[in-house]
Amino acid sequence: MDEVDRQWIQRRIAVIPRGNNISYVIAVIVMASIGILAVAAIAILRPEKDNAGLYLTIGGFIATTTASVLGFMKSDDTHKSVNGRLEEFLNASVVAAHASGLAAGRQAGRVAANARTDALAAAASPTPAPAAPSYTAAFAESLSNIDAHTRAIEKNTNPEKG
Repeated sequence: MDEVDRQWIQRRIAVIPRGNNISYVIAVIVMASIGILAVAAIAILRPEKDNAGLYLTIGGFIATTTASVLGFMKSDDTHKSVNGRLEEFLNASVVAAHASGLAAGRQAGRVAANARTDALAAAASPTPAPAAPSYTAAFAESLSNIDAHTRAIEKNTNPEKG
């Protein structure tokens, strides 16, 4: 897997959606509304009695229930975040394993193709290839021919030099 793929995967894993706090605010507002409605109902239904004990009971119940609901909501967010990261990690490992398998398959195909073409070449020419000739003498001779040819051209184009 090349560096570009790794960087893409790292960016995908690092991007975690920010938590949305609106649901927490709504939960607190709903629980406070329930508490206010309960206190108002008791004040309306029992105006002549001392309701301070009931008010404290309702307030304690609403406060602990709200804390529990917020705790459950936070644990759910944490659970979703962890699962999202695990899912991205598993997807990245699947992509990496697939790319590794493709590379290994290509390499195996190259090795098999090279062996096949080597066998075909050996079968087509049973005699060994001739040794490469030494080109140093031929090279020196061609240089002298080029030099003589250049002098002849100069002699023909510029008769004063000749």
